[in-house]
Amino acid sequence: MSSEPPVTILNTDEELQQNLESAKKLVVLEFVKQGSKICEYVKLERDRIAQQMKKEAVFYELDVDTFKKFATKFQVEALPAFVVMHKFVKKRHVVGTDDLKKAIEDTHAKFGSEPKEPAQNSEPKEPARNYESVQPAQTPESIQPAKNSPEPEIDYRGNSPPWHPQNMGPEIAEDTLKLPAGTTGWCFTAEPTHDSEPPRCCIL
Repeated sequence: MSSEPPVTILNTDEELQQNLESAKKLVVLEFVKQGSKICEYVKLERDRIAQQMKKEAVFYELDVDTFKKFATKFQVEALPAFVVMHKFVKKRHVVGTDDLKKAIEDTHAKFGSEPKEPAQNSEPKEPARNYESVQPAQTPESIQPAKNSPEPEIDYRGNSPPWHPQNMGPEIAEDTLKLPAGTTGWCFTAEPTHDSEPPRCCIL
């Protein structure tokens, strides 16, 4: 009883399209040329790799003259060329069989494993709540001034009370009084703004 060959030979674009659409694992396309001694030489090693990796990938042999369009699309420039595909997308491209097995293993590790379905008895997760969508009612205390609103005016400079000496400045009213006879200079005074505030004066 003969066993199924590890590599399937395709002859038309329609066959290739159908096999790509129905593939449930990685697809390895080998481009060969009829009469090429090197292509014949690697067939034994190719079949051995295809047999070892049959759970991860399916192998198809394509004649480069028959599938010129695909050979150009996949940029096949040297033979035998192996193109590893996943869901119609080219993932790896190697020439010869030296790196073929590793290319298939790497591609399968990254793309070939299908996500597992969740267990039927697993409890459904509670949907995440969008707490930001619930806005608290605004109160007069919670209303903040606009960012571009001017800073509130301060009626004195620094942290000391208005009557502190360091706050004496141009805004304090100045009254010029003549001193009694026999004195020199000028006296600048300002009326206190509070009952407990002492008058200010300076004799020059």
